[in-house]
Amino acid sequence: MKINTYLIRLSFSIMIIFGGTLAIVYIKTGDLLGYHLIATCAGVVLLLTSWLWRSRNKVKEGEMA
Repeated sequence: MKINTYLIRLSFSIMIIFGGTLAIVYIKTGDLLGYHLIATCAGVVLLLTSWLWRSRNKVKEGEMA
């Protein structure tokens, strides 16, 4: 598997773990946990950059073939 697939899986894992905890704590207490919010945003940024990287590599592979 390519590194890009691992990055996409990692970003989903980060978003599920930290975003889920953030949502549960927010629903129960109404508090926003800053470090969970930052980690969830980092997961979203990692996911978006991985998807952009994947789409650009597919275009380049299509041009080379």
